[in-house]
Amino acid sequence: MTDPANTGRDQAGRFVPGASGNPRGKPQGTRNRAIAALETLMGNSAEDVAMAVIKAAENGDTSAARLVLERVMPARKDSPITIDLPAVDGAVGLVEAGQAIIAAVASGEITPAEADALMSLIERQRRIVETADLDARLAALEGEHP
Repeated sequence: MTDPANTGRDQAGRFVPGASGNPRGKPQGTRNRAIAALETLMGNSAEDVAMAVIKAAENGDTSAARLVLERVMPARKDSPITIDLPAVDGAVGLVEAGQAIIAAVASGEITPAEADALMSLIERQRRIVETADLDARLAALEGEHP
């Protein structure tokens, strides 16, 4: 619900969906000035510049090679891993899964960063298990005391 001044804000002062604090702001699709300036400077020579960088990479310029590789094949953010984990549907399974992850790091099967990501998943699963347990307990209590 908007306030009487019709500012596009609710009673708490937050903008309501569809309302903007800057309605006459930058139009959608407007190009960034720096990008537009670079495109103007490059003109029709973008292909020539790209070929020059590729030639430099072919001639052993490691900076040019890195630049080309970063564009052609960006670094992977993560990759799938395979690790045997027990069922994590209760406290015992959560503990066993945590121990399996630590053992996999210790043996070099997975990296510490991969273990950290897995432990985050285990923590989320713990919250899910905890919520389910609390829901079951609450339902049992409500069943006992109508």
